[in-house]
Amino acid sequence: MAHGTIEFFGPTSPISVPSGWTFQDGGAISSNKTRAAELGSDGDESASALHDPKSTTAFIYRSTATSGNYAFPKPGTVTGGWHIDSFRVVWDRQQKDAKMTVNCHRHDAGTAHAANSCRTYTPSLDGKIAVVAFGCPVDFDDAFALDDEAVVDLRSAEYSCSCQHIDELDHSGNELAGENHDGAETLHVELTGAATSDDYASEWDEVSKGVTPSNSAATSTSFDFEHHIAHDTGSSN
Repeated sequence: MAHGTIEFFGPTSPISVPSGWTFQDGGAISSNKTRAAELGSDGDESASALHDPKSTTAFIYRSTATSGNYAFPKPGTVTGGWHIDSFRVVWDRQQKDAKMTVNCHRHDAGTAHAANSCRTYTPSLDGKIAVVAFGCPVDFDDAFALDDEAVVDLRSAEYSCSCQHIDELDHSGNELAGENHDGAETLHVELTGAATSDDYASEWDEVSKGVTPSNSAATSTSFDFEHHIAHDTGSSN
């Protein structure tokens, strides 16, 4: 007897994200369990059991906004049964629209995360990066802004936002409760040219800088910036 089906063009997204984004791909579910083992008197395993099943997935969206500013999801939000752990947005000078990947998890035994059950974190750049019709923005508010007189220019940018998630197990080894702390944002930018401190402004912590010469292309410069955010007032604990 045959089982299963063959499907084409069937990915769907059960989660909600802000307007200006359309679902593109993803939703492959990876399911994992924790294995507990006991040793016998001879030092070899004599018994084992599986517990705490958890699923993870990622959803990919494409920007459909034509004006205004980009809106982003809040890490810590529970939507469609999934807890949003983090998101990443990528812009590229050879790419028409921004692409956003949203990483999520859910618990498949014990207490599932319910809506409004966890702290949420509003990205500080939410609504502050102007939508571009093609390529990469040059102004990321206080995270990074290219000087108007700079000769160097943006090649690509990657903005991410996440929070630390803690899960506690119940007496039978499955999910009891979860909570979030320490929201964090990072911005990685790559530029064509050897950038100097006069070429840009940033109020975030500059955690790394790299300059890469080339014998077949222009020198490039990369920066990594980091910024931490507090949880939304009134969200969970």
